[in-house]
Amino acid sequence: MHALLALASAASLDQLEVGGPFGTPTDTGATAIWWSPAAVAGETGVRTHVEVAVLDAEMRYTRLDPHGGADQYLERGVLPYAGVAWGRDLGRAGTVGLGGALVVPNVRGGTSTVANGPGRWAMEKGRIQAIYGLGTVAWRPHPMIAVGLVGGVIDSAWTARSDKDTMPDLGHAIVREGGTNPYTDDMLETEEYAVQLDFQLKDTAPTYGASVWVTPHDRVAISATYIHGARVENTGPVTMAFGCPLQTDTVGRFAAEKQGLCDADVLGTATVAYRLPPRVHGGLRFDATEKLRLEAMGGWVGWSRYDDFEIAITNPASSNTELSDSAVESITSPHPWARDNQDAIWGALDVKGRPIPMLTVGGRIAYDSAAVPDHALSPNNYDANTWMLSGLAAAHPGRWTLGLSYTHFLAEDRTVTDGDFYASAEHPPEDRWNYSHSNGTYEGDIKRMALVVRFAQ
Repeated sequence: MHALLALASAASLDQLEVGGPFGTPTDTGATAIWWSPAAVAGETGVRTHVEVAVLDAEMRYTRLDPHGGADQYLERGVLPYAGVAWGRDLGRAGTVGLGGALVVPNVRGGTSTVANGPGRWAMEKGRIQAIYGLGTVAWRPHPMIAVGLVGGVIDSAWTARSDKDTMPDLGHAIVREGGTNPYTDDMLETEEYAVQLDFQLKDTAPTYGASVWVTPHDRVAISATYIHGARVENTGPVTMAFGCPLQTDTVGRFAAEKQGLCDADVLGTATVAYRLPPRVHGGLRFDATEKLRLEAMGGWVGWSRYDDFEIAITNPASSNTELSDSAVESITSPHPWARDNQDAIWGALDVKGRPIPMLTVGGRIAYDSAAVPDHALSPNNYDANTWMLSGLAAAHPGRWTLGLSYTHFLAEDRTVTDGDFYASAEHPPEDRWNYSHSNGTYEGDIKRMALVVRFAQ
């Protein structure tokens, strides 16, 4: 009997507001380490950017029958950005720049607030994030152009808890043994035929990128940056708590007991591997006046690279029963878990004004396209076309900048009626598709509030 896994995924929620509304692809401050490493050489002296952002996210899921109902996921957390950049004029050799930053460009998660809610078969709770520690070197050989390289280490964390319906696998195992499948799809999602999976996984991986920053006019700046999508192999402990078919299901109970999976608590080591998306972003800035700056920016994110999870479990051991050889073989066999992401694009218009020397105000409107198609949408990979509205205000006492920003994400409601990434009790499942059905309506809401401290020497 297969112990295939239903897992939470990072889906495609991008933190496009890295550095908040202060961060843009042509910024020469310390946010340039992420947005445009070449722009680190756009100024001399020391610049810092420290931001503490509070994220408040909610996703509401109303599942269609069978086994329908309402569920809600909440995620609240703090996202940091800390960076320092330094530039020095070398005379005829141009300007050199160095920098380092801690960046969180990818984060995804949520915890269901509904006890035994209908979404738990996809995810009860989960959190996946990638924290980047970056260093950059930049060179500006001519006042009109600079180039930069960035490299660093990604600290990846992957935690999830969800319930998996074992009835389809049990039924098909009975057929393989020469019996008759006693189950139908109407019988799915019964406590006795469930395994709860809990993962605590981590990994580190290298990343790199490059950028160019051009200033063809003293009022115009253009930037383009590429960031590589690294492969991560998150590894750590997994626990699997199996139910047991009722005594009245004599065939199913016998099969589960024979495998040693009846009310078994199984421990093991899990690895979940996937590739983070590569990305290209850029911006065009125009200083209309000394007090008004406009910037158009956008990018492409290669979420199609973020395809099947490669799942492996080793060293399974039960604390309260003995696993059969076939159960061990099934648990330890590779299990790809299907994704079907598509590449996404985003764009934004950023406006900043400085009505008086001591004050900056600004706003931004951005649009981010969804990367998950309807047929693959699930509570564990929720994504939607999203508008983002941002505002900021900052004071400038001396060389310091003290700022506040707020971003509201307006996600498009989605309704799915033909999702096909699901497991069936009546038909052999696809090797890659081991999901509960996720037809229903999805609504999302995210608020981001941030405090920023910047310094320029």
